[in-house]
Amino acid sequence: MKRTLRVGIAPREAIARYTRDVVAGHRRRTSDDPDIWFTSLDSCAKDMSERVPRGGTVKTVILDVRDFGETIKDFRRVLKTGKRERFARISFASPELLWKVLTAKRWELLKALCGAGPVSIREAARRVDRDVKAVQNDITALLNAGVVDRAPGGGVVFPYDAVKVEFLFRAR
Repeated sequence: MKRTLRVGIAPREAIARYTRDVVAGHRRRTSDDPDIWFTSLDSCAKDMSERVPRGGTVKTVILDVRDFGETIKDFRRVLKTGKRERFARISFASPELLWKVLTAKRWELLKALCGAGPVSIREAARRVDRDVKAVQNDITALLNAGVVDRAPGGGVVFPYDAVKVEFLFRAR
C-alpha cells in the first residue's frame, strides 16, 4: 500500500506552537496534517535530496519545454549508448502549450493522481472535490497530451511519484 508523505512549511514558531498543541491535547492530528515540517522550501529541498526513499526509488517525470531537435538528439544518444535517461520526460513545444495543457485544475488533478496508482474518474473527482464531468474533460485532455495513461481494467494512472518542471526563458 502506498502512503502519501504530507510536508508542511511554516515559520519555526508556528511549528513549535502546533507541536505543543498536539502534545498538550489541545489539537488532534488529522489525516491532512503534515507528517514532516520544514521552515522553508530550501530546507525541504536540501533534506529531501539527501534522502533515499524507503522501499526503492522515486519515479520522477520531468515536464519540460524544448524543441523537437533537442528531443531527437537525446533519443539518438540513448540509442547509441544504450543508457536510458535517469528520469522520464514529457516535453512541450512551448511554454504556452505547457500551460494550455496543464491548467491550474489539471495540476490539482495531477497532484491527486501522483503516486496513487490506477484511479477511476469518479475517485479522481472525489479527491479533488470537483464535478465528475469536468474531471472527465480534464482527464481526456491529459490523456490526449500523453501526460496520464489509461489503466488496465479501467480508470487512469499517472505512473510517477514526483514531478519536476523545467523550462528556460532567454532574452531575444
